[in-house]
Amino acid sequence: MTCICGYSFVLDPKADGYTDGKFLANVKRAGANETYFFTKNQLYAAACRGLRIQPTAFVSLLFIAAGAGMMYFNFDNFEDSTNPFTFLFIVGLVFFVIGLLAGSSAFSPRLSRKKWDKCFVKWMASGREIKGLIVSRQLETPPPEYNETDLYDYGVEQVVICERDELVDWLVLNRYHFNARAAVISESGYPPYLLPKINELLISDDPPKVCLLHDASDHGKKMMTRVQSSGVFDLKKAEVIDMGISPEIVSRIRSLKAVRRTTKNQDVTAAENRGNLVIAGELSTPCDPSAFPDMTTFLASLRGSFALCLREGETIHLARDLAGRRSLYYAMHEGRLLYASEPKAILAVPGFQRTLRPGAVAQYLTFSFIPGNGTMLEGLHALPAGSVVSFDGVTLTEPQRYHFPEEKETVDEVDWVRKFNLTLDKAIDRLVPENRDSLAVFLSGGIDSSIVTACLAERHHSKPLHSFSIHFGKRYDNELEFAKEVAKQCGTRHHEVAIEPKMFVPRLYDFIRALDEPIGDPVALPNFELARIVGKDFDHVFNGEGGDPLFGGPKNVPMMLHHWYGGESAHEPGHRERAYLTSYRRGYEELSHLLTPEFRKEIDEQRDLESVLTPFFTAPKPRRMINKLSLINMRLKGAHLILPKVERTLGAHGITPLSPLFDEDLIDLSFQIPPTLKLSRGVEKIIMKKAFAGRLPQSVIDRPKVGMRVPVYHWMQKEMKRYAQSVLSPKKIRGDGIFNEKRVKQLLDYNTEEGPGRYGLRLWMLTTFQIWKELVL
Repeated sequence: MTCICGYSFVLDPKADGYTDGKFLANVKRAGANETYFFTKNQLYAAACRGLRIQPTAFVSLLFIAAGAGMMYFNFDNFEDSTNPFTFLFIVGLVFFVIGLLAGSSAFSPRLSRKKWDKCFVKWMASGREIKGLIVSRQLETPPPEYNETDLYDYGVEQVVICERDELVDWLVLNRYHFNARAAVISESGYPPYLLPKINELLISDDPPKVCLLHDASDHGKKMMTRVQSSGVFDLKKAEVIDMGISPEIVSRIRSLKAVRRTTKNQDVTAAENRGNLVIAGELSTPCDPSAFPDMTTFLASLRGSFALCLREGETIHLARDLAGRRSLYYAMHEGRLLYASEPKAILAVPGFQRTLRPGAVAQYLTFSFIPGNGTMLEGLHALPAGSVVSFDGVTLTEPQRYHFPEEKETVDEVDWVRKFNLTLDKAIDRLVPENRDSLAVFLSGGIDSSIVTACLAERHHSKPLHSFSIHFGKRYDNELEFAKEVAKQCGTRHHEVAIEPKMFVPRLYDFIRALDEPIGDPVALPNFELARIVGKDFDHVFNGEGGDPLFGGPKNVPMMLHHWYGGESAHEPGHRERAYLTSYRRGYEELSHLLTPEFRKEIDEQRDLESVLTPFFTAPKPRRMINKLSLINMRLKGAHLILPKVERTLGAHGITPLSPLFDEDLIDLSFQIPPTLKLSRGVEKIIMKKAFAGRLPQSVIDRPKVGMRVPVYHWMQKEMKRYAQSVLSPKKIRGDGIFNEKRVKQLLDYNTEEGPGRYGLRLWMLTTFQIWKELVL
C-alpha cells in the first residue's frame, strides 16, 4: 500500500486493524520520546495504554451515574407511582444494567496480543528501524576493560537478579546499574562473564544485599526457591529480598530503605609584588625560584593556595596552585598578555570582545560548570590547577602540568591511617590564622566537614570554635541532626541558619555577579547566603571540600560498574567519556532537546565534551581506574567548580576560605593509598572513616553520602516559579536563539514528554545562565 506522496505503508488498516501512525506513536511512547530502551512486551503495553475509551463507554457511564443518582435520592419514594422520578429511576436502572454490559466490551482493548504480534512481525520484516527496541542480547561478550587491574576490588552495594535475560539488557541499557550502584545479572547467569565475579562478592565476609526482580507471575513468585536451589549463585551469606511487585509484599517493599555500608602562613590577600614575582594567595613554603634547577621543580615544591606570575628574562610564567584554591584567568589582546584572578579585570580592558563560546554552553549544561582551559567567552582562558603557561613576548604556550601524582603498592592499612591523620593535622595547622577569635567552620553533618571540625576542635581548643549549618525550612529534609551530634561531641558553639527564597531572590544578581562565570550547582547559593551572615563576625572559615574528589566520592561506583557490562557501545571510541558525562546527571541528555538546531550546529560533542576527559582515561599514569577518576574529579570538578565556588561566594563577603582536604600533601597521599581504602564493597572514604572511628559519632561514620539537598525542585514549582518564568520568558528565549522555546516551557510546566526529570536543577541552571548573560554580554 503506497501513498500518492510515495510513502510505502507497512500496515494495512483494513487487513491488520492498525496503522503506521499508531505504531510509531506507540514506539515514541514506549521509548519516552527516544530517551529509553524498551522490550517487545513494553512496546505492546504502550500500545494498550494508547487506546482511548470508546464513545459507547461514555454513554454507559452517563446511564450508570444517572441510575446510581436516582437510586440514592428516590429510594424512599420508589413505591409512589405518582412520583415522576419513579419512572426515571426505572429507566435509569435499565440503562444501568445495559451500561454495565456495554462497558464490559467498550473498555476492553480492541488490539489483541495475537493481532499485535502479527503487526510487529510485519513491521520488523519491512526492515524499518525501531529506535530503542532491544531485539537481541547485548551483553554476551565482556567489554574491552573487563580485566582491568583491580576493577573488582571495590564491590557494589547490591546485586539485582532478574527473572529474564532481557530484563538485564533493559536495566543496563537504561543505566539502572549506573544510578542504583548495583550489579545486574539474570537468574540463568547472564551475562556469563560476570557470574564468577558476582559469586566472589556473594561469598565474601561482607556480601552485598541481593534483590530478586520479577513480574509477580506464577513463575516469578517461585523465583526465590529456584535461585536458592539452582546452584548458580552462592547465597549462603547474602541477605535475599524478593522485589517482585505482588500485593502480598508491597508493604515489605515500602519499608525498605536504601542502606549504604556502611611556620605561619604568608597571607597575601591582594597581589604582592616581589620584584620578578607577583603572588596572589597564601604560601606556607619558601618561594625562591633560584634555588631550583627548573620551573617545574620549583612550582612542584610550593605549598599553599596561590596564583603567581614569574618573570624569567623576557619570558612571563603564569602558574596556579596544585589543587586550584586560587583562580587565574588570562587572554591575549592586541599582542599583550592579560591576566587576573577574576575575569572582571580582563573584561574591563577597553576593546576586549565579549563573544559567547557555543561549546562552553554545552559544557555548562553537561557539567553545571566550565571544565578545563576554556570559559564562557571566546579568547578568555582559565588556567587549570597545577599548571603553568609561558609567554615570550610573541608566543603563548598551551597549559603544561607541573605535578603528576604517583601511585604506590604498599597495603599496610594501619600505617596509611596513621599517615592520613598526621597529614591532615599538618594541613590544618598550616591554615589556622593567628587571630583564632575570627575562626569558624561550615559543618554540614557529612563525613568531610565533620572530620575537619573534629580535628580543629582537638588541636586548637584554646579558643571557642563556632560551627555553622544550613537548612531550608521545616518542610524540607536536612542534616541538622548529624551536625548537632558532631558539634556536641566536639564542643563547638553551633549555629543553624535557614536559607529561603524570600531572603536571596532579591540578591540573585549580586550572587551571579560574584561568581564571574555561571555555576549551575545550586549549593553555591546557600554558601553565598551563609557567608553573608558569617562574614559579619568571622574572617576565616574552614570547610570540608575535597573528600569526594580525593577519597572516593559517590560517582566512582557507577563508573566502575560501566566496565562490568559490555554491549556494542563499550567497543566504540569515547564510551568511557560518554558514560562519565551521563553520570553527572545534569543536562548531557538534555542537549538535543534544549538547544535549538541552529545553535547545535556550532557544537561538536567529541571536541567540546569528550575530549576534555580523554587525556585522563588514556594517560598511562595513574594506572588504576579509581585514581584516574580521582584525578578527573580533582582537576575538573575540584578546580573549576568546588574551589572557585568557595573562593568567590566567601570572598564576596570578605572571608578567606580554608580547605584542608585539598592540601597538596593530602592530594599526594590520596593517590598513594591502596584503592580499597577509598572504596570497598560500595563503602566510600574508608580511610577517613577508619581514621575518625571513635572520634566522631558512629551515626556520622556509618551514614551514606547524601549531599546538601537544595530544594530547587520545589522552589521552581512554588516560591521561585514566577521569577523563573520572567527570566526565561518566551520573548527572551526566542531573542537569544540558544534554547528551544518549547522545551523551556515544558521544563517550566514540569511536563516533558520523557516523563519526570530533574526539572528544578535544569531550571536553576538555565536561570543562572540567563542572568549571567544579561550581566556580561
